Amino acid sequence: PFEEHDSRDGLESRLEITSYPTLVMLGPKPDDEDENFGDRPVINTEVRAVIENGDYITDFPFYPKPWGNLCKTTDDINTHKCLIVFHEGGDEEEQMDVEDAVKEAAEEYRGDEFIKFYWANDGESALSSNIREACSLGPLKKTPTMVLLDIKSDGCYYI
Repeated sequence: PFEEHDSRDGLESRLEITSYPTLVMLGPKPDDEDENFGDRPVINTEVRAVIENGDYITDFPFYPKPWGNLCKTTDDINTHKCLIVFHEGGDEEEQMDVEDAVKEAAEEYRGDEFIKFYWANDGESALSSNIREACSLGPLKKTPTMVLLDIKSDGCYYI
């Protein structure tokens, strides 16, 4: 129940919950409960995005991907650095090429800190439009624009 503040605070801390609603996928119960107190491993703290995007069968049990569609995400982009490639002005083939390139770059990235890679191809997306405005990117272009966004670090961004 919501009234049990200590329990809620403990879960929020343990599962790193920063916003609501949140859907978390936990792994199986460990075999040796004496050694780890029965804690289940956290598989993904952002399962809500998977469910809302409609692909909740093929990706079960929803291990997090290092990439995503910024225009459809419900990820908390405030908690990690994000590399975003905006290409709302491109045609469908160019947008697919950008999406493929972002996915490949995300899979190949081996940096010391976590960066989530996104593409933004929908000029009508509120999140994409807000970030575009905050970063002073101007009107939609036919060429891609890449931004490294670090909201956690006082809202820094690099174009």
